[in-house]
Amino acid sequence: MQEAQKDELRASVLRCRQAFLAVALFSFFVNLLMLVPPIFMLQMFDRVLTSRSTETLVMLLVVAVGLLVVLGLLEWARSRVLVRVGSRVDAALGQRLFDATFQRALRSPDSGSTQPLQDLGTLRQFMTGQAIFAFFDAPWTPLFILLIFLFHPWLGTFALVAAVVLFLLALANEFLTREPLGAANEEHMKESEFAQRNLRNAEVIEAMGMTSRLRHYWQRHHDAALGLQAVASDRAANLTSASKALRMIFQVGILALGAWLAVQQVITPGVMIAASIIMARALAPVDQAMNAWRGFIGARGAWHRLHEVLERTPARPERMELPAPQGELSAENIVVVPPGTRTPALRGVSLTVHPGQALGVIGPSASGKSTLARALIGIWPTYAGKVRLDGAEIDHWDREQLGPFVGYVRRMSSCSPGPLPRTSPASARWIRTRSWRPPGARDCTR
Repeated sequence: MQEAQKDELRASVLRCRQAFLAVALFSFFVNLLMLVPPIFMLQMFDRVLTSRSTETLVMLLVVAVGLLVVLGLLEWARSRVLVRVGSRVDAALGQRLFDATFQRALRSPDSGSTQPLQDLGTLRQFMTGQAIFAFFDAPWTPLFILLIFLFHPWLGTFALVAAVVLFLLALANEFLTREPLGAANEEHMKESEFAQRNLRNAEVIEAMGMTSRLRHYWQRHHDAALGLQAVASDRAANLTSASKALRMIFQVGILALGAWLAVQQVITPGVMIAASIIMARALAPVDQAMNAWRGFIGARGAWHRLHEVLERTPARPERMELPAPQGELSAENIVVVPPGTRTPALRGVSLTVHPGQALGVIGPSASGKSTLARALIGIWPTYAGKVRLDGAEIDHWDREQLGPFVGYVRRMSSCSPGPLPRTSPASARWIRTRSWRPPGARDCTR
C-alpha cells in the first residue's frame, strides 16, 4: 500500500480500476456477441437451406440483428468509458506535472522542457484509442480456439498453430523495434529541446552569426532520429506484412481444411464457415496489436518518463500560513551550489536587512550576485546555512502567500523598448536587487 502511494502515476490509474473492470465486463459480452455472425451462418447452411423454412430465416434474422445492435451499444459504451478514464487521469496528473515541470526548470535550467505534459497527452491518447481494445480482447482468444476444437480437433489444432505463429511474430516485432524506436524517441526529444532552448535567444544567436552552427547541431540529432525511426519502421513493416499475409493464408487454409472434412462428411458446410469466422475473430487482437505497436511503444516510453519525473520531483508539502512578512531578511553563513553543478558559487555569506533598508550588491560578472538573489528568495536551495524572513526559514513560507510581497526581475540577454512592469510597493518594502553594469550600458531591470 505504501509503495502504491509513492507511485503517483500508478495510483492515479488505479483510482480508475472500477472503470477498467467495467470495460473488461463490456469486453466479455462484446466478444461473446462476436459469436452471433458465425452461429447465424451455421444455422443458415445447416438448418435454413436444408429445411427451406422462411419462418426460421426471419426469426434468426431478427434475433441476430437485435444481438448485433446490443453489440454496437456495448462497443459505444466501453469507448466512452475509456475516454472518461483518460480525461480523469489527465485531470489527476495535469496540475501535478505542470508543477513538476516548473520545479525541474528551476532546479536545472537545461531540463526546462514541456516533455512531461506531452507525455501525458500521449498516454491519454493511447488510453482513449482503439489500440487498447486489443489488450481487453486478447484474453478471449483461447475461448474462441476452444470453441473451434469443439467443432473438430483438426480445426482447433490448425487455429491454435495459427495463433501461436502470429503471437511469435508479435514478440519478434517487440524485440526488433523496441531499441531503435526508443533511441529514435530520445533523439527526437533532444532535437525538440535543443530547438526550444535556442529559440528563446534567437536575437543573440542571429547577432553573433551562430545560426548555421546551431542548425548543423540540430540536423545531426534530426538525422539520427530519422535513421533510427526508419530502421524501426522497416522492421515493423516487414513483420506486419508477413503477419497479414500469414493471416490470410491461415484463413484460406482453415476453409480448405473444413471443406475437405465436409467432403469426407465429418463436418457440415455450416461448421466450415463458422470455424473460419471464429478463427478470424480469435486472431484479430494479435493483428490489431501489431498495427498499433508504435502507439504502444510510445505510450510505454511516456509512462516510464512520467514515472521518473514524478519520482524525482516530489510534490511540494503544504505549508502553514504565516503572518504577512514585515521585511526582516537574514542570511546565516549560507553556501549555495547551483543546480547541476558541484562547485559552490557562494561560500559563507551572512547578511541582515531590516525593514525599510535597501541592499545593493556590486561585483563583476559571474561573481554570484544572481545566485545570491535566487537563494534569498528561495528559488535555489542553500547547501548549508539558513535564509530567514521574519525569523522563519524561507523554505517554510508558502510560495502563493509570499509571492505578492516579492519583487524579482531577472536580467535578460536583450532589452525591449516597451515599458517594464512595475514592482509592487509591498515587494519594494523589504528587498531590491540590482546588478552592476559597465558605464553607459542600458539598465534592463527595474
